[in-house]
Amino acid sequence: MSVSQARTAMLAVSGILILWIILRICRGKASHKWKETIKGIVLLTVITVVCYPVFFAGVRHLPNIVGHPILFEEDVLYLSNGEKIEGIGEKIVAESDAIESVQIPEIKEKKEFKDNSIIGRLIASLDGNSTLNKISNGRITIYKAYLKKLNWKGHRRITLTVNGKKVAHAHNNWLQFAYTYGVPAMFLYLIITILSVIRSIQFYWTNRRRNATYAFLIPAICVGFVIATMTECLFLPFEVFPAFMYWFAFGDLFDNTLAETAE
Repeated sequence: MSVSQARTAMLAVSGILILWIILRICRGKASHKWKETIKGIVLLTVITVVCYPVFFAGVRHLPNIVGHPILFEEDVLYLSNGEKIEGIGEKIVAESDAIESVQIPEIKEKKEFKDNSIIGRLIASLDGNSTLNKISNGRITIYKAYLKKLNWKGHRRITLTVNGKKVAHAHNNWLQFAYTYGVPAMFLYLIITILSVIRSIQFYWTNRRRNATYAFLIPAICVGFVIATMTECLFLPFEVFPAFMYWFAFGDLFDNTLAETAE
């Protein structure tokens, strides 16, 4: 992730890490075993500090050492030109109906703010959201476009033309559900995601003594998936593996016999 700058993955992993720390602290507080909690966090920190430089160097340099890609004439690397965010390029399949078009005014970046410090850049990113829009690869503009076209019945197509460029999807599960299936569907999906996170934490708390590793896997999947869907569309289980894991985990989340057996 550090090499590829995959911000969605970074957010998801950060959310899982924060969840793990919170659950460890809660367990330590409930069992009055603060030493084990501190040991776990210290051990995680040490392993990360030791292994991260090795993994980073390996991921960055090993492909150049052993990699011999086969390049075909007039071929380009998949999505190397950023089409995943800005558009999906040339038409491959004939489209039977027209795609809706939206014009969103571009936010011009203010030039008078020249502070290059961390705080200065943060203020600049919040001032007009122009820098934030660049950091998110134009997602703020995409969100505004999809919000502008929401209705109660939904639309026939997933894609939308924003400022003359064809956008593959909304890059947000909630917005995509609302745009494709209508606003009521978004609220139903919101209820499902909230319940899944709550039930996953309950699942961990109920089953942590029998199998702590698997018990944490379920909330890790749910929290990571929900965070990732804030910046990507990941709801088809047989297209995206995180979505498959998320929907597959529902078998354990909403099975009341597991809680009864644990009691």
